[in-house]
Amino acid sequence: MDSNDDNYDKDKTIIIDNGSFNSKVGFSGYDEPTIIRTCVGYPKYSKTLEYHSTYYEKNECFIGDLAIENRGISKINYPIKYGDITSLNELEIIWDYFFKEVLHCDPDSHRIILTEPCNNKRKNREEITKFLFETYNIPALYFANQAILALNSTGRSTGIVVESGDGVTQIAPVYCNYCISHAIKRTKYAGKDLTDFMLNLLSEIGLRFSTSSEKDITKSIKESACYVAQNYEEEKKFVEDHEIMLPDGKKIVLKEQRIKCPEVLFNPKLIYIEDDDIVTACYNSIQKCDIDIKEDMYYNIILSGGNTNFKGFKTRFESEMGKIVPKSMTVKVSEVEDKICSVWKGAKTLSQLPDMESNWITKKEFEDYGSQIIHRKCF
Repeated sequence: MDSNDDNYDKDKTIIIDNGSFNSKVGFSGYDEPTIIRTCVGYPKYSKTLEYHSTYYEKNECFIGDLAIENRGISKINYPIKYGDITSLNELEIIWDYFFKEVLHCDPDSHRIILTEPCNNKRKNREEITKFLFETYNIPALYFANQAILALNSTGRSTGIVVESGDGVTQIAPVYCNYCISHAIKRTKYAGKDLTDFMLNLLSEIGLRFSTSSEKDITKSIKESACYVAQNYEEEKKFVEDHEIMLPDGKKIVLKEQRIKCPEVLFNPKLIYIEDDDIVTACYNSIQKCDIDIKEDMYYNIILSGGNTNFKGFKTRFESEMGKIVPKSMTVKVSEVEDKICSVWKGAKTLSQLPDMESNWITKKEFEDYGSQIIHRKCF
């Protein structure tokens, strides 16, 4: 059956946005996706599953949020790390769960849009293409660039997307919905590194966190208590105390840790990483663009991803960028409306466009040309 066949309902296209920490999945006709933790939990003890009726029976493991709820008795694995798939087998378990328990559908009757990070590895793309067509027998597939989708969610087709999530920080300039691949910058730090740094900062005040459960607590502390200082060296002397009660009832007080953790984004040397800070990375990315589009890039800097949610991040970013760009250029920094689901919603809009019909990779095209077809139709 051809992908243009009227039997395919545009509202029934499946959109999957897999992230290192969370995944978003839903039909294109939905207003909002279902958000599930991108992880699999394997019971530590042989008798564990006998007392839990809610585990995923096919693989005898816990999926997503259920894995986190049972983290005390489970070993948690994340199949996507720093934006790269490290275990396709575990990702298959999560996808099985999506289709059967979340969407309640057979994937062989639905076209799929799968989002991907910028400069996704060729081997990675080909393996997933082959896997989806052969394992799930899907009728059509499209890979959509996450940066372009985030930009589209703001109503723009040109701009530079600064996306910093749990697993990857990437800066991608986009011109007329075309990602300028040679100018993409991917840094060596992301939200996971900030969480690990927060663990070290907490250890300095006597807290020793090491389990997956305690790391989740640390992530929550980072998100609720931290903010970006506008002048780190000055503000660290005057940070207000912030009291937090831990799940066991113990109270801790944070001070300089509140601004030191997110400062990594502006000074990665704090965690001994030799790389451009996030502002310099953005500037260098723009410098690699053609001279006649640089002005558009400076004026359309779009923030996306959880790390840009820190209070004060946008103001600091805009201020730092303004110091290094030519005086003749105007810097304007905007944010996507929904930083958690903007990519998924961008894919939802994409799925409804009339031009999309010619972009699908059909089952027949895969059979005729193999998995390399992905590079000819999705770029």
